[in-house]
Amino acid sequence: MLVRFNNVGTVTQMPNSASWFKRACHGKWPALPWTVFLCYDTDSYSTPVSKFQNGSWALLRKDLEDVAEDVVDIAAAADIEDVMLADFAGVLAYLNLDTSTSLPSGGKGKSKMKKLFKMKSVCQPYHEGEKALPLIQSLDMDVILATAPVPLSRINEVCGF
Repeated sequence: MLVRFNNVGTVTQMPNSASWFKRACHGKWPALPWTVFLCYDTDSYSTPVSKFQNGSWALLRKDLEDVAEDVVDIAAAADIEDVMLADFAGVLAYLNLDTSTSLPSGGKGKSKMKKLFKMKSVCQPYHEGEKALPLIQSLDMDVILATAPVPLSRINEVCGF
């Protein structure tokens, strides 16, 4: 069973998340071996969640310890584009760029992805979010799972994929 927490972008909701999980998930199916994935950004300076990861996230983990078999941090210190670039060959194939193309230097994944798209065409810039779906669908998820800078493979292990 996979449950998604919506944190509403504020650490004040974190205690509510633990209470909700205990009531709505573990409370209804206490015999299930629950694994909770805590997903958050560690590199964003403007989000209140990441600034408090060591304090409030630790409290949330502690609140979940007695009802969860495992609590896994999917702490992203990288842009989602850094994860996508784990399949660099797939990105190059999608863009129809030569396999000898080097990964642009400097910056985060998003700026590297923008540079790669500019190499393809200045008329088709990189767009994040839903507009990136065709690119994402073309990538090799096995390569990404094996090499991503976050422990995504734990999701497959727990869910039995």
